[in-house]
Amino acid sequence: MTTAPWTSAQHELCRQVEERAPAAGYTLARCEDGFDLDRDLTALTRATEVRGSGRGAGRTSDRSLRHEVRFAPDDVYSVTDVDQQTRRGPGRVSRSSRRGRQTGTSVSATYVWRDGRFRRTGGHRVDLAAGRKLVEEVAAGLPLTQRRGTAERVGIAGAVLALVALVVVGVVMALLLLL
Repeated sequence: MTTAPWTSAQHELCRQVEERAPAAGYTLARCEDGFDLDRDLTALTRATEVRGSGRGAGRTSDRSLRHEVRFAPDDVYSVTDVDQQTRRGPGRVSRSSRRGRQTGTSVSATYVWRDGRFRRTGGHRVDLAAGRKLVEEVAAGLPLTQRRGTAERVGIAGAVLALVALVVVGVVMALLLLL
């Protein structure tokens, strides 16, 4: 993006998001071309892990969710969601990362067999787009424009092409039925 000085609208976006971030469970870190909204999901994940000598013994998992907000000239901003997870087990470490637009809700629950049936002992529910929604909500009241990511633009173009193809096939089928 840019390393140019921030405009007043960009400063205002950062200030307002910084005020609201702690209530949503996020921390804000500024960088020269924007800011990052981070949420550590490790504590939530640890609460639902299976412990003991069973299948999940000795495994740990660290997970974080980041919304990278970057500024471009002319009061344009973009938001990229990054979901990172590190899993450690006996003799094994794996790391995964997903970039793009995170939507939906992450749900995790732990059930144990007790008193003749499964009972829920823990769990969490996290809205993966909460940080993005926070930024977009604040930016709606400011003179800023959001730039869509490449994956989003490709997805929209694919949907439009599929719709056009569906209409063409429908017209051809209707013409064939008339003959």
